Amino acid sequence: MQDSPVLFVSGMLLAGAVGYAFIIRDDLKFWAAGDRAALDEKKAGKGLSAIEQTKPEGVEHDEMKSKAFAAVQEPKKDQIAGKDVEEKKTSQTSNAGENQPGMTSEGKNPTVEDYQKLYNRIAESFDKNPDFDDGSYAPTCLRLAWHSSGTYDVKDKKGGSNGATMRFPEEAQYPANAGLNNARDFLNPFKKEFPWISYADLWTLGGVCAIQEMGGPVVPWRPGRVDLPEDETHANNLPDGTEDADRVRSLADRLGFNAQEMTALIGAHAMGRCHRQNSGYDGPWTHSPTSFTNAYYTELLEEKWKPRDWDGPFQYQDPGKELMMLPADYALNQDTDLREIVKRYADDDDAWREDFSKAFKKLVELGVPEDNFNKAAKAVGVDGPISFKSLADQENESRAD
Repeated sequence: MQDSPVLFVSGMLLAGAVGYAFIIRDDLKFWAAGDRAALDEKKAGKGLSAIEQTKPEGVEHDEMKSKAFAAVQEPKKDQIAGKDVEEKKTSQTSNAGENQPGMTSEGKNPTVEDYQKLYNRIAESFDKNPDFDDGSYAPTCLRLAWHSSGTYDVKDKKGGSNGATMRFPEEAQYPANAGLNNARDFLNPFKKEFPWISYADLWTLGGVCAIQEMGGPVVPWRPGRVDLPEDETHANNLPDGTEDADRVRSLADRLGFNAQEMTALIGAHAMGRCHRQNSGYDGPWTHSPTSFTNAYYTELLEEKWKPRDWDGPFQYQDPGKELMMLPADYALNQDTDLREIVKRYADDDDAWREDFSKAFKKLVELGVPEDNFNKAAKAVGVDGPISFKSLADQENESRAD
């Protein structure tokens, strides 16, 4: 998941909610967020080189040279934010009906079939670039949904998935969002193909699609989010991977989650990996980073994690030096109450899947006025959430017929 949604979760959970370990992978975050202090040190010359600081994912050193990435200077905003930021003027100026939940720009109402068609187009495209990360854009799309929702603060009701203000440079450049330009750029063509959907709905639908296509549970999803202007950019309160158990709980409190919900979300770290050029951390949490499994919990409990000896930020690694855990992840294993939840999910994959589906639905609805969901449901002609069919389920149904 690029820096997995889970990295973000770790950071969040351990930061207080989703930061647990969901710092959803440095990319996932379930919530991949970056270690701000570590990145600051690297910019000062103690870690990443100037080239690494500006290097987009997948661009090798020699290639970067040819593109003048070796210049020792702060990268331009659009280099960090991605192609979507270059189009902010068009995304800021809504088409007629775009900010009316459930209504197309042509004044027509999308149907459940229209949303399923969009889901299918995204799902069919996840694995079309075998050179990207572990061969799939699904983990980084999961992280995008996580991070665009994890800005919520239950006290003032601000932030959350409504608005899609990561379209603009300020939020796109938050350290925790490093690398998410890959997910936004991946999803942008679908916004053009299906102009009636808001970016905010598209990003969360993309996260739901990622979960189900990686073998995860069905996550009921509701349309109704609208895109907000740049001056309503969400606050930079995303966590990093350095949190301890107390900060994980405080993060959960900020989002309006309990410890069980946050620990369930952190399990998304099973998908994706951390990237040094994004969060400073490096490596996957599990051996199957593009599959939805409870391996995050089993690895956390069963491996003998030791501090990694390297020039990057503090993190743990397994004896085989193939896997990693963030300080936020490891904290779950050291806290008596949180460890019990981890153990339960390690022993019962079905229980985790059920709890994860409920928690993720709640996450991607944070900050959205209920009236928005009601208007969209009426426009679409449904009484409740939409449950998408995965490509595998559709194929099985076709064979059965």
